[in-house]
Amino acid sequence: MYLSLPSRRHQSKGGQLSGKNKRKTVSRASSRKSRAESGFSRNDRGQYYDSDSDEEPRSPTKRDLFLEAELSNVDSILADDKAFDTDLEIEETTTTYDRKTDYINDCKKNGIVPASYFLRHMEKPQLTMSHHGLGEEGMKCIARSLASNTTVLNLDISDNWLGDTGGLIVCNMLKENIYITDLTLRDNRLGFGCAEQIGEVMKTNSTLTHLTLSGNQFDDKSAIFFADAITASKLEYLNLSHNRFGEIAGLLLGPAIAENTTMKELDISWNNIRRKGAMALGQGIKNNDFMKKMNVSWNGFGVEGAISLCDALKHNQVLEELNVMNCRLTTEAAVLIGKGLAVNETTALKVIKCAKSALVRISRGSSASSQKVLCPSSLMNLNVGKWNKINKRGNRTLLEELDSDGDGDINFSELATGHTEFKERTDNINTILTASQPRPLTT
Repeated sequence: MYLSLPSRRHQSKGGQLSGKNKRKTVSRASSRKSRAESGFSRNDRGQYYDSDSDEEPRSPTKRDLFLEAELSNVDSILADDKAFDTDLEIEETTTTYDRKTDYINDCKKNGIVPASYFLRHMEKPQLTMSHHGLGEEGMKCIARSLASNTTVLNLDISDNWLGDTGGLIVCNMLKENIYITDLTLRDNRLGFGCAEQIGEVMKTNSTLTHLTLSGNQFDDKSAIFFADAITASKLEYLNLSHNRFGEIAGLLLGPAIAENTTMKELDISWNNIRRKGAMALGQGIKNNDFMKKMNVSWNGFGVEGAISLCDALKHNQVLEELNVMNCRLTTEAAVLIGKGLAVNETTALKVIKCAKSALVRISRGSSASSQKVLCPSSLMNLNVGKWNKINKRGNRTLLEELDSDGDGDINFSELATGHTEFKERTDNINTILTASQPRPLTT
């Protein structure tokens, strides 16, 4: 049997050994390590020799025998799990990061009054800091705290007048934070200055799924960055409404929408997209196989955009909701959209908003006859004011009047029937009024 002697270094760490099987800080790992590091072994004759030296073997001394006996006692203790006191082992300590203290100190350094609401809610999943007047400096302190925050998932910092600089601060924060999934930056006057950085965040941050950028004065020059971002983005929801996108923006965003494979809802309402830009958006809707909801209301689509939407509705098999309210759709444009709906043979499209005061819910059956749709021009020609004047019951709304089966939905057959009844009542009233006119006198 060969036995290694422990080095002095490990003896000092382990403390003095006792023959009563009591050890204070000796561990299995340190004992094995000390034996392995020692170069002294004993041969079959009971002589000790140094395996790393060329010296001749020597006879054991009293010290060698004493250490050998002590090590045998250590082996017996280590073999007994109950005798080994694990409470005496050194435990790793972790430091806790006090975010509140750090945020307060950061505010003091920058001469900013700490936001008490932020201090109370900084560890909650939903954090709403809208209308707090943060500005650039206030956002800087909050962004530093949020960069390493792992609890906030939904962040709303709308209407804080961040400007270009404040927007860049938020973008830098999002490059480090990989936990925020829903971000609202509405009405912060971000503008062209940080459009490129926002686009980079959209492309690189795979955690962010919902992004609202409405009311930030983005124009056609900014559209190029958003077009590139939409193409490669993993976002599921994007809101670019109430900006300054025009015809050029539509030409850029349309192809990007066609290539996106993750976005389920896009809101680009309240912009100035028209003519060729509107046609490009329509082509983007046509070729996108993933979009569920599309809001292009309050844009100047007109007849040109309606032609593109007609083509899109003929081929898109996935779109469930389309909002084209107040898009300068004339009767001719409405007829074109109706033709697109009539050709669409899927049941995916459930809701289309095409007039300011009406929401049409499409209910289709399996038979070919029930799949025929009513041209939206009939809806647009339906004068709600005249209908209510004709309706003598007065306590029922227009939608209740149209919903003949009382299921809460107005399908196209009910809408067609209601429109026919409306025309018949109007014709009857006109006939009565004509008959009541005094006849011309004859000689």
